[in-house]
Amino acid sequence: MIVYSLYIIDDEETIRESLSMALEEDYTVKTFAEAQVAIRSIQDNPPDLVLLDIGLPDMNGIEVLKQVKGFDPGIVVIMITAYEDTQTVISAMKSGAYDYVVKPIDMNSLKITIQNALDTIRLKKEVQGLQDQYLEEHLPCFIGESNVIQDVVQFVGMVAKSPDTPILILGETGTGKELIASAIHYRSPNFKGPLIAVNCAAIPKDLIESELFGYEKGAFSGASESGKKGLIEEAAHGTLFMDEVGDLSTAAQAKLLRFLEEGTFYRIGGTKKIHVETRVVSATNRDLTAMIAEDLFRKDLYFRLGVVKFAIPPLNERVDDIVPLASTSYIHSALNLISPLPVSLRRPRALSRNTGG
Repeated sequence: MIVYSLYIIDDEETIRESLSMALEEDYTVKTFAEAQVAIRSIQDNPPDLVLLDIGLPDMNGIEVLKQVKGFDPGIVVIMITAYEDTQTVISAMKSGAYDYVVKPIDMNSLKITIQNALDTIRLKKEVQGLQDQYLEEHLPCFIGESNVIQDVVQFVGMVAKSPDTPILILGETGTGKELIASAIHYRSPNFKGPLIAVNCAAIPKDLIESELFGYEKGAFSGASESGKKGLIEEAAHGTLFMDEVGDLSTAAQAKLLRFLEEGTFYRIGGTKKIHVETRVVSATNRDLTAMIAEDLFRKDLYFRLGVVKFAIPPLNERVDDIVPLASTSYIHSALNLISPLPVSLRRPRALSRNTGG
């Protein structure tokens, strides 16, 4: 059974004692009369939950809240206030407080609030555990020692947290753009959803719209009788990775822009507006700014795709990664020679029809 830790920060001794007596049967409780002492303890040994008085004599309770959240955003903070000052309460909630209680404190109501807060912690930890399992099974490994690769790893961890922010990755072919898109997906809140990848350069321009947005029955000659979901629909609640986005036709660019702006689209031949929540990660090895100047790529789409954008330098600009990459390649080759995989575990090769008789 999990025993959660609670810190009570209040300058009134009677409040600290009454709260401690009411809660210590179910939780590990520590009390503090001074904010500074409590802050040092939180830094050294973070609790699961903090009951924090807004009106502390040595420091404003909102400032304490901000510092606690700065140490560890996962710590749940419930504010205690002597009167229901709307502006103060709003400020506390905006600064990350879970809830607030008003003195004199109703212990039954407080216990319910605490239990609900700790249930939130438990669920978040379960989700984090599930995500860690996904990461272990699916997250690609970045090989390299250069500052660039280390910056990329740090950047991926940062931008992945927002589940719907479009991201544009720029770089030459072979720099690992799809690897980064995969890492972003599995580190994001969308990790339980699908990761759908499409190479825009590999699909004929007259078919890309139907692939992305789908089509209704009889939308065009040769259309399936049942219609078809597009890749955007397939990526619902997950991530759509659009590689070589610079190869999109102008018509597909316009339709993609509307989807990014509104979150809705129509299938080809359809009259029903479809709403989809997904993150779009796009990549290209082309110079989109030069294409914009030549009216080959929409400027407004460029900015919509690149709400967050970054470029991956080629290998000749990060020489520190050459040896680790070469060593890894050599080790993999040697392992395959020494101990090849059983036939049942090998990746199947693409089959080709023998036309030689």
